[in-house]
Amino acid sequence: MVLDMLPKFEADVFDSWLAPVNYQENVSTLSLLAAIFHSVQMCEVEMRYPVMLAGVVVAGKPQRQVSLYEHVATHLCGFIGACPARHFSLLESTLLENVLGRSTLSSLLAADCWCFLARYGTANLCRDQVQGLVKLYLQLKNIINKTVLFRLESLLHRLIKLMARDHQNCLVEMFPPEEEPMLWVAVTPNCLHENLGHDVRNKLLQWSVHVVNSSSVKLSHLLTALDFLTNVVSNSPSQCSPTHKELIVNFVSQMSIQLQVLCVLTHSQEILVAKLVLLAGSVLQQLSTKSILQVLVLIQKSLEENISLSFCLSVVHFLAKFSKCKIEPCFEQSQVLEKLSKVFHHMLSHPSALVHHAALSAFADFASHTIHETAIPACIQGEQWLQQRVERFLNKVMSMKIKSNPNYYTITGH
Repeated sequence: MVLDMLPKFEADVFDSWLAPVNYQENVSTLSLLAAIFHSVQMCEVEMRYPVMLAGVVVAGKPQRQVSLYEHVATHLCGFIGACPARHFSLLESTLLENVLGRSTLSSLLAADCWCFLARYGTANLCRDQVQGLVKLYLQLKNIINKTVLFRLESLLHRLIKLMARDHQNCLVEMFPPEEEPMLWVAVTPNCLHENLGHDVRNKLLQWSVHVVNSSSVKLSHLLTALDFLTNVVSNSPSQCSPTHKELIVNFVSQMSIQLQVLCVLTHSQEILVAKLVLLAGSVLQQLSTKSILQVLVLIQKSLEENISLSFCLSVVHFLAKFSKCKIEPCFEQSQVLEKLSKVFHHMLSHPSALVHHAALSAFADFASHTIHETAIPACIQGEQWLQQRVERFLNKVMSMKIKSNPNYYTITGH
């Protein structure tokens, strides 16, 4: 391959491949790096096919068979490791262009190569690249295309993990969690060393609790706070004190009632309801039966509108929490179980295969573990096609038979 041979040639030959001269004004010549990423974009099907190639020989170890993706990534990383410093500007711009580009595969390859560069380069190089990417992220954080943000967040999370401890400390000082909460909620404090991560998590927790209990707050701040609270309650409950949990429970209860008055959900309001539903799921065991009822009422009202796929997945995630939830006997218990069954049925009947499968998984877990067995048949509502679908899912039986119903068309089990 050219990638393997090029570092052995003279500097002028190397330069001509990485920074080719355009002799014709109307014809743009791609650099070698740009051409490789372009080829990857053109070969996405081949990249996903289970073709195995001979891997790089490592002394003392048997040669492995690797995928086409790993084959390309290995040789590209080897080339990057031999790339002279004078070409780093071109290298970084090419990697960034592909990280933020349309092709998922090229984005993943560019991120993997960037992490290789940061890991095997100098600590100062990693620091400078992270600081530059953070500044770029802060400039782009309000853009509509959230896919670009997600890719940048993912890359930053991986790169910050590779930073030296003192460089991580400096990064937090440059971009304090109190001033840039969206950044640290997005990349998560888990990418920092243990002590620093604990401190950042505590500061974000204090900030988030303050936001959700404020009478006037920016919607973007509220959404960020909901994301963080859901994450910390689910993954780091020990850092969430009983007082904080009580405040979160009260917020969920009050907000679920307030949002019910909205006649038509705007896009931003739909996102707010979806994040509130996720937060409610993370504190479901602490919610009163009356509060659970209000959340279900809000969900039912929202489902009457033309809501997005991501909203439905948030609802299914909430439903999945009911498998181990005991609805305390009280006046609202029957209402909760009735509405829970209706929401389950709505998700099980959803035309999207993604939502339908996620709902099947949540329902199977609910049916297997809940103590409220009377609610199980009501989720099916006597519909034979749905009963058969659930049975096939539980029995893990697959076939290629096409099955249809008024709302759903897919390949089903038999």
